[in-house]
Amino acid sequence: MQTATTPAWRDLSEASGKNVTMEFYLGGDECNPIISMADLILKLIRTYHHGTVEGRSLLQPLNEKCQTYVSKRKAWFHNLGSRGFILKATAPDLPMQANTIPFIKHPIIFYYGNSKPSENKDEIANALIWSPIYNAISYHASNNKGGMKKFSPTEDVRMWNPSVDTIVAFTKQDQEQLKRLENFGYTLPSIIKPKELMKTSKF
Repeated sequence: MQTATTPAWRDLSEASGKNVTMEFYLGGDECNPIISMADLILKLIRTYHHGTVEGRSLLQPLNEKCQTYVSKRKAWFHNLGSRGFILKATAPDLPMQANTIPFIKHPIIFYYGNSKPSENKDEIANALIWSPIYNAISYHASNNKGGMKKFSPTEDVRMWNPSVDTIVAFTKQDQEQLKRLENFGYTLPSIIKPKELMKTSKF
């Protein structure tokens, strides 16, 4: 997970653990109800918004499509760009990425795949995200108040927490590839097979 370094980021990261709690949920739009709801609201606004971009027009899709007390009485518009100092605080000011690793929420369930070259990787990937096992991965992440991510050997070995994270390996080849990382001195999270994960997921 990457984000630019800004004055606001430095203020938040320095305050984290004192009077601010900052957590990054990998795949949060698929396993965290609050993040998922925010994405759904944004999609609804993008689909049904018309006219000038301002508070009243942005809330109109909610008022028209969500006939509930919450959407009518508790939704409001806050313009982050209304004041110059806010824009300055959120604009990147250093040519470097912020270090988000200390703030990533664990446990993370990684799913490993594509161990064989294939001309149909996109089709296979699309089949995975609509599959029962993908639902089980999402359920596991949500139920444990953590995150989920497709495993990347070059990135994720720096962020995982072997004592609490999990990796789903779809084939024996996947398991063998993961075990090779131990030769480089990495401690692996627990590895689980899809069928085993399915047994522990109730949805």
